Amino acid sequence: MRFFSAVLTLVLWFGFSLAASAALTKGPYLENVTAHSITISFESDHETDGHVSYGIGTLDRRLDFDNGVGIQSVELEDLKPSTEYFYRLELHDGAFSPTLTFSTAPDGPEPFRFVVFGDTRTDHGTHRQVVALADELGGDFYLHTGDMVEDGDSAENWQTFFDIESPLMSRMVMWPVMGNHEHRSDTLYDNLFHTPTPPDVTRYYSFDFSNCHFTVIDSDTDFSVGSEQYQWLEADLSAASNDSAIDHIFALYHRPSYSSGWHGSEGLALAETFHPLFVKYGVEMVFNGHDHDYERSQVDGIYYVVAGGGGAPYPPLLPEDQAPNPDNNPDSQVFLGIFHAVRCDVTGQEVACHMVDLTRSVRDSFGINVSEKKPVEDACEPCDAGCSSVSAHGGLALLLLMLFVAFCLRRRKSSAQQDQDHQAGQ
Repeated sequence: MRFFSAVLTLVLWFGFSLAASAALTKGPYLENVTAHSITISFESDHETDGHVSYGIGTLDRRLDFDNGVGIQSVELEDLKPSTEYFYRLELHDGAFSPTLTFSTAPDGPEPFRFVVFGDTRTDHGTHRQVVALADELGGDFYLHTGDMVEDGDSAENWQTFFDIESPLMSRMVMWPVMGNHEHRSDTLYDNLFHTPTPPDVTRYYSFDFSNCHFTVIDSDTDFSVGSEQYQWLEADLSAASNDSAIDHIFALYHRPSYSSGWHGSEGLALAETFHPLFVKYGVEMVFNGHDHDYERSQVDGIYYVVAGGGGAPYPPLLPEDQAPNPDNNPDSQVFLGIFHAVRCDVTGQEVACHMVDLTRSVRDSFGINVSEKKPVEDACEPCDAGCSSVSAHGGLALLLLMLFVAFCLRRRKSSAQQDQDHQAGQ
């Protein structure tokens, strides 16, 4: 019976896969989550209408959409904040997605987690491993630092990207950063991603989540002082810094301002332009990609983190902890040429971040207002032979107990010996 059930399940799943792949070529994938709304996007290979069923614990609500082909998006509104919803996408030609879940953003300050990785371009096997790592780390959303694909003008490259990231993108919102490889496309990136950009702009934007503000910059579009993007950036950071509900401001863009990697010298103009704004408006952390490594730097109290170990190969010319161009970045604190993802936990005023490699080992930790919590082993006085976790009073009590037990045993032995001597005298 079990064998028959397994075969039946396999046949049904195989049949679903064939039906779904004939109509759903991408997605569903989640975008633009807020406390009360979320966007569900997908791509169909022929014109069809359909609907999204969704609800809390059950699929009791429904939103229909009209005929369309290619990339389509539907927005679910009037949602409850900080709530998990079930959803399923169904095309009326018979194709449908599995029942999936998403969670809305909080409507005020609440602890949350986000994950960062990028440069997933060419090593698809490693890309899959990094996605699996990010999935295990968990998070309310994740940030991709750019260079998602090798050629932004290749539909095939994008299909591979979505095939690999769909398990994550269908349950967790991805906020994309425009990389230089995506700039090879005039339209594909813009059609695939629907971010909350300013009017007539598709490649830089910002969003709030809990008590944090995230500003996403396009490092391959004019960012010089006085440019349209620069003016938008300053206005955006100024508004966030004056918002009493915002405790932390993060900035993201692809090319790093400070890097010891192979592209390190490219960041000078970025640093000269952006860093003064970041200092002025209280940006605390900046995440970049472009160099296929991990690096943490700190300049004027601002962390600059290169998180470009998502699958684009790191040149195996040097040991993993040896930067190829250290003179480019005297502010570097940690450099590792390894594949990885960065996990950040925000709890009120505290931001605790950890870089995790593919072996699930934490290789670096840093943060803002991170409390010092000493382990029990360190909570005792230093000693020559190592440190015991037993306190001084606990140690004395244990010693007295041991002496008492020894005294009782000795007394018992002495009493037994007296009994034997007495019996022998009789």
